[in-house]
Amino acid sequence: MNNKKIFKNYKVEEHSDSEDSDNEIKVKTKTSGEKIDLAKIESEEIERIKKRICQLEISERKKIEDNEKNNGLNNLQNLGDTKTPFKKVDLWKIDPKNLDPDAEYKRILGAAFNGLGTRESRFSNMNRNRRGGTKQFVGKLMKKPRFLEKDPGALSMKMIDEKYDIKYFKFVPSKIYVETQLAFRDAVDVFDIEWVLNTIRTHGFHLPSAAVAANALIIQDHSQDAKDLIEWGIWFGEYCCSREFDIFSPNHRLPYIFEPNRAFFILLHMYMKHCIDRKCYETAFQYAKIIYMKDVVNDPLSILMCIDTLALKAGNSNWLINFYDEFNTTIQLEWLPNFLYSLALVYNQTYLETGEEIYKEKADEFIQKAFVRFPFLVTLFLDKMSMFADSGIENYSFGSLITFVKQPIGYQYLIKVYLHHAIDILKKPENIAFLDQKSRHYFELIQKDKSFKLDEVVKKRSILFIGVPRSLKRHMALFQIENMSANNFSDPFPPKEVEDDVESLAKKYGIKYEHRQGDDNQGSSENALFNYQVMLDLFTNMIPFQMSNIRERAGALRMRIQELIEDHREIQRNLQQINNEEDFQDNNIVSNEITNMYEVLENLANDQAAEVDNQEETGTEITNNDEINEEEPRRNN
Repeated sequence: MNNKKIFKNYKVEEHSDSEDSDNEIKVKTKTSGEKIDLAKIESEEIERIKKRICQLEISERKKIEDNEKNNGLNNLQNLGDTKTPFKKVDLWKIDPKNLDPDAEYKRILGAAFNGLGTRESRFSNMNRNRRGGTKQFVGKLMKKPRFLEKDPGALSMKMIDEKYDIKYFKFVPSKIYVETQLAFRDAVDVFDIEWVLNTIRTHGFHLPSAAVAANALIIQDHSQDAKDLIEWGIWFGEYCCSREFDIFSPNHRLPYIFEPNRAFFILLHMYMKHCIDRKCYETAFQYAKIIYMKDVVNDPLSILMCIDTLALKAGNSNWLINFYDEFNTTIQLEWLPNFLYSLALVYNQTYLETGEEIYKEKADEFIQKAFVRFPFLVTLFLDKMSMFADSGIENYSFGSLITFVKQPIGYQYLIKVYLHHAIDILKKPENIAFLDQKSRHYFELIQKDKSFKLDEVVKKRSILFIGVPRSLKRHMALFQIENMSANNFSDPFPPKEVEDDVESLAKKYGIKYEHRQGDDNQGSSENALFNYQVMLDLFTNMIPFQMSNIRERAGALRMRIQELIEDHREIQRNLQQINNEEDFQDNNIVSNEITNMYEVLENLANDQAAEVDNQEETGTEITNNDEINEEEPRRNN
């Protein structure tokens, strides 16, 4: 009797008596040498399989219903004969069809605008029309085929650990990659963007240079060039991945503490932000899930602070509710303002659509928690919408703007970050009406009713939100919130625990290198010049083309600032050269002094030997020792 395996990945039974996988249907077939009717056997097997599948589906449905009775979602689903819009979903399933922002953009605009967004740039398909290319690769994220004429071998990947069915991977840079990274760090310190762009043209394999160059292009309003450069960086990162690594699997991780992994995270985040700017929220939501599940434990880019709003904008309320029910007990999502307010808005919208009171009760439950723990968000929003004076909530001190300024800085940042991401959602008329109505009703109750335990919440707030996590700083720097910025855009606010940093890799490969750190005042002066140049770039782009005189003057001023930056760099190089020459001269002086000292000692020894020889030749005898003792010190002096 043999086992014929049909329908892979369909679980039939918990315990298998075979060495094959449990996730397979096994049907026994006869293997006798007698002539048999294959069509009849096949039809019988198909009928048996259909019956078995029906039984399995029925049993699985019963199991799902039994499990859902223990959570709040099932309580909503079992309300009479009404059908709930909320269903169980696979939290980490990535839809490959929704990874192209251009395709989503065309779906949004319609067939008449299919030609939009197809302009090519100097960075698009760097090896186009090169039939001699030896490498052609299509990634899971970047499906556009690209050519790589010669594999530089600059970056590779290997698995470093496996625990509880979770595999951990890291990028492994080669010697030439490390040398480029060392030079890149010096260029970033002095804001040498030209060096970075030249590195991209000559060494397209350096991911940090791709991130910094793309950011510079975005500042200069070359968004299409930046997009193509980001896509190239992500494509090359996929090309270097190990065959074992599945970027769609939540069990395959890329720990952020490994320095070579970080640039790939930043490029994915930049692509997600590009999708957000183009209103391609479904694509951005898919990339947010990928970034988050590559390092779920640490969440280095604070994706939790924006994934809820992306789910709402993409129309994935099911996912948001399932995610909250799944992870609230482990990572305390109820102490993040975005999840409390977003879930309140979801349930209120569902109540408006269905009219079921259960959704109204859930909306009230979440908005009460939000007002008690994070009352300042609705205060800031109503003030931003010029509705604060009419709302009547300015009389309640626990949610006033004056009290908000006195809160821990990390607590303030959480609220401002959510307001930045959710402002478009909150501006909807139904949501404005909901927040205004509920704030008028609950603020007075919270102020007077001790059952809300406002004092305990205030104390806990001062304990929980001390300091600002580095992950939140990275999030704010990448989204440009509250003027948070970092010198190295490819590695903003590095973590304290670092693995495979560039210094240790340089020692490993035997690369002699000394990081040049200039004077703080010199660095700050050049930073100021660079910031002026960036501001002028933005100002020039905002000037209408009809005002040619103003644009010409702004362009001339920009060129002058560029000349000043170049002069500053030339002065720095000259000073460095002068310092090196002075060090060389000092070394020469010391060596000359040592040489002269040895020459004096040698001359003294020669003089003594000559006197002894003269005395021996004349036959005179020296009998006065005192004269000799006086003579020797005088010679030594």
